[in-house]
Amino acid sequence: MEFQLPITIPRLPKPLSYEDQILLIGSCFTEHIGNKLQELKFRVLQNPNGILFDPASVASALVSYTHQLAYDEQDIFLLNEVYQSWQHHSRFAAMDTQACLQKLNE
Repeated sequence: MEFQLPITIPRLPKPLSYEDQILLIGSCFTEHIGNKLQELKFRVLQNPNGILFDPASVASALVSYTHQLAYDEQDIFLLNEVYQSWQHHSRFAAMDTQACLQKLNE
């Protein structure tokens, strides 16, 4: 009886190098990996929208990057006296509309 599922992960055709620019998007696991890569001096941009957990949020973030979308007041909501975006982690929240939008669009 096997208690493990054997998985074979093929090598990348071209391994990562220090010349590469790396974009990481996802959960807090992504940030742990990104921090390790940064410690090793790789050029990493990690979670520009903050931590995202589901594939739909990741896909939406990628679309916003490729189309260089700017966020406006229609893209945020007020909850418990804090302005927030469904597309961003709560660290982008702010007490007023303009501060929130500035964080989102940076």
